[in-house]
Amino acid sequence: MPGMALHPCSNTEKHSSLEAMKKWHSSPLGLSRCTASARNLSVCGIGPGGGDGMEDQSPFRTPPSLPYSFTEPLNAGITCDGGPDQLEAGQHKKALLDLLDQVEDAITEEELPVDAGNKGGQVTVGDSTDSRCSPIANSSLNVESNKPREAPSFDSFLVLEVSEKHKGDSSCDRYPAKVLRLLNEHCGKEYSVHLCDEWFHSTVVPGDTVSVIGEFSDQGKCTVDHDSNLVIVHPELLISGTRVASSFHCPRRSVLDERLKSNEYSTSALMGTLLHQVFQAGLLEDVPSRQFLEQHAKEVLLNNLESLYACGASERSTHSILIEAIPKMLNWYKSFMKGSKSTNVDFGHTEGRKTVEVTEMMDIEEMAWAPRYGLKGIIDASVISRVNSCGGGSYDKVMPLEFKTGKSTSGQSAMEHSAQVILYTLLMSERYLNTDIDMGLLYYLHTDQTLGIKVKRSDLIGLMMRRNELASEILKASFSQSFPAMLQSPSSCTGCRHLTSCTIYHKVHGGNTATSGLGDLFDNLVNHLSVAHHNFLKHWDRLIDLEARTSQVKKKEILLPLHYNSGSKSSAPSFYVLDMKNEHSVDSSGKSKRYIYNFVREKMQPEAAGHSEPQAESLDFNLKSGDCVVLSTQSGRIAVANGSIRDISRSHITVSLSRRLRLPGSSSLLEQGDLQRELWRIDKDEFSSSFATMRFNLVQLFSQKPQNTKLRKLVVDLEAPRFDSGGLFSQDPALSYIQSLTSLNNDQQRSLHKILAAKDYALILGMPGTGKTYTMVHAVKSLLMRGESILLTSYTNSAIDNLLMKLKAEGVDFIRIGRHEAVHPDVRANCLSTTEVQSVDAIKTRMEQVQVVGVTCLGVYHPLLAHKKFDTCIMDEAGQITLPVSLGPLMLATKFVLVGDHYQLPPLIQVTNPLVFLFT
Repeated sequence: MPGMALHPCSNTEKHSSLEAMKKWHSSPLGLSRCTASARNLSVCGIGPGGGDGMEDQSPFRTPPSLPYSFTEPLNAGITCDGGPDQLEAGQHKKALLDLLDQVEDAITEEELPVDAGNKGGQVTVGDSTDSRCSPIANSSLNVESNKPREAPSFDSFLVLEVSEKHKGDSSCDRYPAKVLRLLNEHCGKEYSVHLCDEWFHSTVVPGDTVSVIGEFSDQGKCTVDHDSNLVIVHPELLISGTRVASSFHCPRRSVLDERLKSNEYSTSALMGTLLHQVFQAGLLEDVPSRQFLEQHAKEVLLNNLESLYACGASERSTHSILIEAIPKMLNWYKSFMKGSKSTNVDFGHTEGRKTVEVTEMMDIEEMAWAPRYGLKGIIDASVISRVNSCGGGSYDKVMPLEFKTGKSTSGQSAMEHSAQVILYTLLMSERYLNTDIDMGLLYYLHTDQTLGIKVKRSDLIGLMMRRNELASEILKASFSQSFPAMLQSPSSCTGCRHLTSCTIYHKVHGGNTATSGLGDLFDNLVNHLSVAHHNFLKHWDRLIDLEARTSQVKKKEILLPLHYNSGSKSSAPSFYVLDMKNEHSVDSSGKSKRYIYNFVREKMQPEAAGHSEPQAESLDFNLKSGDCVVLSTQSGRIAVANGSIRDISRSHITVSLSRRLRLPGSSSLLEQGDLQRELWRIDKDEFSSSFATMRFNLVQLFSQKPQNTKLRKLVVDLEAPRFDSGGLFSQDPALSYIQSLTSLNNDQQRSLHKILAAKDYALILGMPGTGKTYTMVHAVKSLLMRGESILLTSYTNSAIDNLLMKLKAEGVDFIRIGRHEAVHPDVRANCLSTTEVQSVDAIKTRMEQVQVVGVTCLGVYHPLLAHKKFDTCIMDEAGQITLPVSLGPLMLATKFVLVGDHYQLPPLIQVTNPLVFLFT
């Protein structure tokens, strides 16, 4: 480029140059320039390379977004509309590629060694011939060792250029092929990936990040086709297997699932959860009996009373459903669990019928993250099964067991269920470091039928391509607030949990009745929205996405291999070891057991982190008591467990887990020793982010609910707040009470009068030392004298608990809602979960009786608040809370009081973009 001087760069400069380039590309301008040309390509059908012998047709369309058939003729060319938009996009893309080439030239002037330790992973350079036959990368490594070992390293690549090769191109041995020019950002080496057959249709653009499952040749080339290897687009974006499976029906719903946290309380979903808990309890028993399951059903009901209350379900009917399901569960245990005669399971016409016996139950509700595949999920049960084929011979297999409680066991539902099991095999292969996991079991409670799922290459291709498309759609929504098209199916859309949000977004982003496909239903849901409303929602949605993308960088640090975070001391993770002096303890004081583990600081960082000096003073003080955290190991096992911090100091962290800590695949006899030998990394769980709640709050503000309509007029339309002109002291006990408080100064009394006179809202400026908390205590007492109900909220638990402790000293009754670890010990007794509440009716009575409730802004979607509305919401430290966060609690009250000091700390945000200062 004119005027730009380039020079050989150091390793540090190389990374900064790439980061600057990626930052430009990730901007809305860069993204729009680079994606326009790629999106305009249109290619119809493609067949696999080779082609005569073909396995049975997969139910998962490949590519998912295009009509596809193996029998369709190959299109040797590309048809594009040559309009001005395409021309402009091509010019912008060329400018980007010129910039990328110059960055690359600067990098390659310096010799950068290939990571010598990267053997056997994804970027292994060597002989490309491979005799393995797994559906994943044409391999079947029969690794059955339970011994804990190091996770194989993997690298992600930056896409520098995307080109296409067609018939007649002498530089390509197969056509058509989409060629990705890649840069390994760790070692600075370039590679190329050729996408053939179905993979040719993959949507990949310069600036994307990809992961490659397969080996590279000596020339740095890898071919991904119908027979071997996989490419994962945006692997840092972990998408649940359930979401991928359901996206075949409606991609828009899956994107909304990813972006919004719904407050839906469904009786059918709750019943599924309860049946899962009963069934899983039986799996953990050696010989589960009817008496055991019936007793556990009672315990499950008691542990889920709050959810039953939210759904409006009765204990009697729910208990009856659980008891009715027990005989089927017992039959399954008798047929499949250890000591049974083994049962025939149909694994499809390719594999045939096999007898299966579950010999070991490894875990239930197992959380698994697989950044190599860009997937995550919670597996119902992880088991070891002895499989006997009809031809003789038996072998042990690690496999997922998926348990389905609904009545849909065929058609679209069956396809989605099979897809989940297939994707769970990938998750387990990553978690258990075992590439031989290619089977799973699917049990339908309704029909008492168990199916065997065998992973087939064709199915895997369809699922991973759909996963890649979904990842691109999610990121597109994040950058441009652009969503997949509406389904236009009234029968499906009417019952969708996102109906209101979906139609509002469609209207705001230029959609109309015709493009919605919903007719009058659409008009009834969105006709009240004005242009000002459209602009407000789009503006704040964009600000949330800017902040979320900054947070995504921190999420990525957890997922990347250790060497990616070894560039400087400030970015290097801290490591801990289990305290060998103290065994773990069990805390049964809350609603459920918590397992408490103490980790002590490792004095010396491991060599792999690139440090040789003690790091005792560099504890990450971003962590604090009550934070949700993820536990990983230095050896590369990601997200072994998740929990929350119970206590933290410079030298130790005490973590509370919902289950006993274990390394996946570790022998029970060696488990404690394995845990103590590991170096543990403790990261804040950025995946438990607030952004989905913020977006949900924002879009709900524009729904037609009466309370939301009133709040919208105040917040968006900026209607002036109304106040009473005044009242007689003799007729208002609250005014009389304030008059009697001689300890209040004039400003405090004026503030209280303003709160009592407010019909819509009042703003109270509470500067340091002015007695803000003291004034709020009396505001609560004054409002209670009027018989009002009050929601006390703030962004932090400490702010709420500070006010509640003073109210407790004044004899005010209240309920505190929050996680046991996050609530101050002095107010835990006021948490409903720690009281002797034994029925839904008792919860209902208590919630109707109590007039004061304390909860954080992000905790307002708790089941206990599903049917609760308040007269007044008092929000403390309001100056530190962003507007989208504040909307949740404000929508639960008729009027609100914001208390804070905007001259002090503003809302805590991470993004440095100047636009985001509008958050404050």
